[in-house]
Amino acid sequence: LWDVLWVVKHPASQRTDRILTTYDIRYIVLYKNMPDRPTQDYWLSFKGRPDFYRIPFENNDVLIAARRDV
Repeated sequence: LWDVLWVVKHPASQRTDRILTTYDIRYIVLYKNMPDRPTQDYWLSFKGRPDFYRIPFENNDVLIAARRDV
């Protein structure tokens, strides 16, 4: 859980890169809206970093981010 929180709060750090590589994470699913609870706007940090992430899917409720190959 600590790694998840780190990744969503620091999408462009070296530690995030290490976490994603260690666990072989290819896609990050971020919720924009949920019907039964409030959400954090973590997705804005990923969408705002096109140099680090591409967005293979997005709608009003979900954003899916994938790391760009380095």
